[in-house]
Amino acid sequence: MTTPSGTPAAAVPRQVATAYDSVSPGKIPRGALMAIGYANGLYAWPEPAWAQFPDSRKARIDVIGNDPGQASILDVERYDATPAHAAEWVPARDRFRPGTATIYCDLAALPDVFTAIMPVNAGSTCWIWLGDWTGTPHVPTHHKDGSAIVWPHGIELAAVQYVTVIDQYDITAVYSQRWLDQHSK
Repeated sequence: MTTPSGTPAAAVPRQVATAYDSVSPGKIPRGALMAIGYANGLYAWPEPAWAQFPDSRKARIDVIGNDPGQASILDVERYDATPAHAAEWVPARDRFRPGTATIYCDLAALPDVFTAIMPVNAGSTCWIWLGDWTGTPHVPTHHKDGSAIVWPHGIELAAVQYVTVIDQYDITAVYSQRWLDQHSK
């Protein structure tokens, strides 16, 4: 397959799993393959909440930017961490567990996240969990300004959050088996 310009089109990755995240652990379906919750901040999940998902893969979100040891995901969005936090957080996470740092951001913030983490992401993979709420699983190919997304070396797409079920949970299509395998049951 080629694009209108004649260059080869990038292959769309296959979805390998569906993940759910919520500020209320009790709202996530019990049979979820992956449950994602909060390590800190206003909506931090208490430890017993994680026990509700004995057979699910689990990931923790750091909204403040101060817990790369406990959380594998840094939440870069309004009122939470910033791209500048990501520049510090990614190397700290890599010192704890190399190649597991994940930045959650929306499509509008992606260029700033790339700019912040490219200089500090030396030698290991940094993952992106992207928010782009279209209502269906997909892999975005363009930034909000219409320019093509060019993934820098060492930065890979892990997943795309594509829908919010109001007052329940968010649904994410996971596209990387390697990223999924980093999260234990």
